[in-house]
Amino acid sequence: MSKPRLFGIIFLILMLHACSEKTETPVIKGVIEDGMGKTVYLRDMTIKGEKLDSTVLTLNGNFEFFINIDEPKDFLLYIDPENYLRLVILPGEKVSIFGKATDLLSTCSISGSENSIQLRNIMHQNIQANLKIDSLNLEYRLHENSPQLLSIMENLHRQALEIKRSQREYLENIILQNQYPLVSYVILSLRLGVTPIFSIINDYEIFEMVDSAVNSKYQGTTIAETLKHFVAINKARVLTHQTLEQQLSSGNIAPEIALPTPAGDTVKLSSLLGNYVLVDFWASWSKPCRLNNRELLRIFNQFRWRKFTIYQVSLDTDPEQWKNAIKADNLPWINVSDLRFWESQAAKAYNVKGIPSNFLLDAEGKIIGRDLYGTALVEKLNAQLPAVRPKPGPAQPTQN
Repeated sequence: MSKPRLFGIIFLILMLHACSEKTETPVIKGVIEDGMGKTVYLRDMTIKGEKLDSTVLTLNGNFEFFINIDEPKDFLLYIDPENYLRLVILPGEKVSIFGKATDLLSTCSISGSENSIQLRNIMHQNIQANLKIDSLNLEYRLHENSPQLLSIMENLHRQALEIKRSQREYLENIILQNQYPLVSYVILSLRLGVTPIFSIINDYEIFEMVDSAVNSKYQGTTIAETLKHFVAINKARVLTHQTLEQQLSSGNIAPEIALPTPAGDTVKLSSLLGNYVLVDFWASWSKPCRLNNRELLRIFNQFRWRKFTIYQVSLDTDPEQWKNAIKADNLPWINVSDLRFWESQAAKAYNVKGIPSNFLLDAEGKIIGRDLYGTALVEKLNAQLPAVRPKPGPAQPTQN
């Protein structure tokens, strides 16, 4: 055999061996019980619009994914949109997963990736918090037509706030420990219900902290560059928000509002100086707002004799729906709107991101409270407003 031919055979053998080495071990493998024949999907969350990879579970529930990982990857592995795992895998890691097809997150065990193990525990805890929120929403729906709905809503709201406070504290502590920056990167996207737990606008410093940690350890990777870009492009928005919030802080003069009433007359907020004014943002299509109107009417009648009034700004777009709601709810105070929904200039000036929302102003037009409802509003008004002595009525006849 000639030497060139011999070298060619050796080269071919080496090439075949090299190829076999690249694919001999799957990066992600495992067993998902009770799922024979089901399809398992893998989405690379690191790359926007990345094509899905998928495989079908074998008779024993086995599955394997042979993928190339040359930088940290954020994967979503799932059977359906409600049954998933989030995995953060580093180059060289081989991940094994064992669980049941009925509930991957609750039943699975993970090995081979410390980031994924930590993330699994965090995601499971977050799901439990979401289940608690879901139970509160269910309780609300069960009592939707109850005459005590307002007090029930206050109680449910308090419980929801405590769940959110506890969950945020738990996640924030993990971020502050800075042991797993890539896990913190995923934490920033977690939600409770439909609401993000961390917002780039309200939690910019936390986003900056995670950005710094990720770029310090994984500089130049797709995840690091994506996070850096996201934080940078939102800086101007955050500064605008912070400026607005400073202007709306307690003790500052409230921004002027001058909008038309349903009759077409423009009424300025400043025309009510000398009164304590609740600037209330609402809309006819918002059930919480309509329920809050009932409570506002009660409070208004209780304090109207003590120089208290309401200036209500609607975010409606349909003038007839707005007018009909005012009539149906028997609202006696000033109601104004530019009928521009979230583009309302008043809503922007007051940085309103959700309704109902309100600001309490003193007689000089200074902000002295924000988002006060029910008992909290009554207590604040009692503390601020001068007491009014009832006028003496006609003498009552004595009974013998």
